[in-house]
Amino acid sequence: MEIVLSSQLAYFIGAYLSDGCMMKNFRCMRLSAVDYDFVMLVKLMFLEICNKNPKVRAASRRCNIISERLERVQYVVDCYDKNIGLYIKNNDFIQLVKLYPDEFLGGLFDGDGCVSYGVNKKGMWICVDFAISEIATLLLTKRALNLLGIGHTIRKQENIWRLRIRNNGVEIFYYKVKFRMQRKLEKMRELINFKNDRFLVHKLSRNNSRMVCVLK
Repeated sequence: MEIVLSSQLAYFIGAYLSDGCMMKNFRCMRLSAVDYDFVMLVKLMFLEICNKNPKVRAASRRCNIISERLERVQYVVDCYDKNIGLYIKNNDFIQLVKLYPDEFLGGLFDGDGCVSYGVNKKGMWICVDFAISEIATLLLTKRALNLLGIGHTIRKQENIWRLRIRNNGVEIFYYKVKFRMQRKLEKMRELINFKNDRFLVHKLSRNNSRMVCVLK
């Protein structure tokens, strides 16, 4: 069966590259995350792509030996499809990203992207941040951003590349990328509206010159 390139597949691949792994000789794509809504979105995408309805389960909690605290519950979805498994094994997503860069970035950001913001003496700043460990994923992300005309910077920190989009680029990112996580969409819109309100930013910058926050 030939894989049909679609917006749903582009989102699924972006999500898989953010939080997924391959199981059982490339027949099962497993994705786990602490965000239940995101895992359900991936389940929905897979259902639309393959007409298969994978089950979502909650993995058992683990105790962090150092802090002696229970870690947050991980939700897991196992997506079984040999054809998509082989497609991922071949690792040839260039045409898919070329056709649907907005959906690919949406899946990647919903899975593992975050927004940081803060204020300093110059005013408010916003930054979209991706932490990417695989060079192939980095190159795909860079290609998708270039196709949408979104400026970015890349910096390597040990074994991870930090890809960042700053200030005006964040607003372009917000309008051009197809997010599906409503919570992230609303938070980014609030930050952009707040940044564009010069009176509020000036007032905040006088009181919190070193404030930095991160939203995931």
